[in-house]
Amino acid sequence: MGVVYRATQLSLDRSVALKVLAPELARDAEQRSRFVQEGRLAAKVRHPGLVRVLEVGDNGDQLFLAYELIRGQTLREFLDQRGSLPPALAVDMAAGIAEVLATLHGEGVLHRDLKPANLFVTQDRGILVGDLGIAKDLLASRMLTAAGLLLGT
Repeated sequence: MGVVYRATQLSLDRSVALKVLAPELARDAEQRSRFVQEGRLAAKVRHPGLVRVLEVGDNGDQLFLAYELIRGQTLREFLDQRGSLPPALAVDMAAGIAEVLATLHGEGVLHRDLKPANLFVTQDRGILVGDLGIAKDLLASRMLTAAGLLLGT
């Protein structure tokens, strides 16, 4: 849906991950709505294992999401470097992910795109769940996905 940059949030002088909606999608009202929903859903749910959204913004033609900058790597990168995981580490990671998903589900949010590229391995916080780009708000009255359409991986 977009491109992610390392940026500085000037108002607080801190580094952030800035996700900008792709220009070709920014002209489509449904894609704009989905992008804003990603930020709102991420901000709605509080859990230490969920990547925090800091701001949802609109700079004219560009929509952006400012996320906390994660110091670590994706689980995909981690697995590519290390190969298989020791069973104890795999269980710890799975338990952490399951806890985040339970919290999301408790708030009526279905992730729908859980994969190693959307999970982050950190030294200080363990495994983190990110990217709610195609998440479904089960409590919303308006659905952004047509019936019968399959999204996610």
